[in-house]
Amino acid sequence: MSRSSPERKGQIIAAALELFRRKGFADVSTRDLAEHAGLSRSHIYHYFGDWNELRREVFVHFADEQLEETDAYLASKPPVEALPGFIRDCLPWGL
Repeated sequence: MSRSSPERKGQIIAAALELFRRKGFADVSTRDLAEHAGLSRSHIYHYFGDWNELRREVFVHFADEQLEETDAYLASKPPVEALPGFIRDCLPWGL
C-alpha cells in the first residue's frame, strides 16, 4: 500500500461515520459510501476486506471518540463524581 494508506483509510472511516449518523447504520450501502467519499467501491475494498469489517472499524472509531469526549469531561472530577457521570453518559437508559 502507498504512503497515503492511513490517510485514505481515515477518509473512508470519516465518510462512513458521517453517512451512518445521517442515514442510520443499516441504511448505508457501499455505493452510498463510495459516492460520498468520491471513491470507487473497489477502492473501499482495497482498505477493508468486506463491508462488515468496515462497519466494525467505524463503530470502534465512533466508540473511541465517545469515550475520549467522556474522559476529557470527567478527567478533572474526583472519582466519586466521575463514576456516576460515566455511568450516566456511557450506559444505555434502563439498565
